[in-house]
Amino acid sequence: MKEIFLGTVTVEGWEKVKIEGQKGIIGYSAEEVAFRVPGGLLRIRGNALNIDEISAEIAVVSGRIEGVDREKAKPPKSRAYR
Repeated sequence: MKEIFLGTVTVEGWEKVKIEGQKGIIGYSAEEVAFRVPGGLLRIRGNALNIDEISAEIAVVSGRIEGVDREKAKPPKSRAYR
């Protein structure tokens, strides 16, 4: 079954990003926050980033937002059987 990201990403004035449907934090720094989302990951890039709120499904990141990127998950490598 193929997963599709059905969440919502809302950018408010390039100072706040709200992610609905996130499945956990992969990495966090003042310049980048990465979240696991169904089908891949979501990266928020900027300066002075801070996680203001996080729950099972929703996260809010604030700071000077420079970009929001989504990377699709790489398909698993097929295994050859002998």
